[in-house]
Amino acid sequence: MKASVIALGWHTIKKATYGYSAGIAVYILFLAWVYPSISTNPAVTRLLSSLPPALLKLAGISSNFSTYTGYLSSEFYSVIDIWIIMWFVTMEAMVLVGTPRQNHSLQWWLSSPISRSTWILGQFLALVLGLAFLTGVTMASEILGAWWFNGGHLYWPGMIWLNVVALLIGLLITGYSMAFLAWVPKVTWPLTITLIFYAMNVIGSMAPHLSVLSNLSLFGVYQPSLIAAGAVPTLATILAFIFGAAILAWLASVVFSRQDLAL
Repeated sequence: MKASVIALGWHTIKKATYGYSAGIAVYILFLAWVYPSISTNPAVTRLLSSLPPALLKLAGISSNFSTYTGYLSSEFYSVIDIWIIMWFVTMEAMVLVGTPRQNHSLQWWLSSPISRSTWILGQFLALVLGLAFLTGVTMASEILGAWWFNGGHLYWPGMIWLNVVALLIGLLITGYSMAFLAWVPKVTWPLTITLIFYAMNVIGSMAPHLSVLSNLSLFGVYQPSLIAAGAVPTLATILAFIFGAAILAWLASVVFSRQDLAL
């Protein structure tokens, strides 16, 4: 893998990556700033207790504000973080692969000695790099918020696993986004498929008799409140996500190498 190919992909998405990262940092620090007043306010607990459980579950809100990590798992990780990752990965995959295929702007590298498989794997790794950057900023912001506003109180295992699981989900989304865009340049496909998976998990979590939908969804493993409380994914689950993403990246390279690309 040529580093220049990855660097080119990173150059394409770095502005968006920095923008998403800045938004994440500001939001987490804001949550950290207001946490002390919320955690000691009984009115907040009463308000949450008065809301319908189904509504709270749909919004990913819990009343576990007794710890800073539990609070963030409810107010950031349950919905906001995973939606940022979903949107970032699918949109930037479109920028890296989908849009160039649609507007036929691939002439410069099709005529170069760089192989198609090398190019698309470089785009995959550039997007993984952007995803890792977002994860790093998220963790750093949470640590800074704990140190700055909350006396340094932080449940490290919960914080680390929340970000690891979100990263694994983003990694798998990256894999199938690249695979679909290598096959058909329909820029809406990755986002549509991701939203279907997300809807399956929401429906399955709210309707016990449809829980099989959550099990079939890649988001079924993402349970922020449980992860913050100490529940961690199995080694088999972690390896399945990693190998799944690797296989999808390989499939993208094979499919893309066989495409009839217009000059």
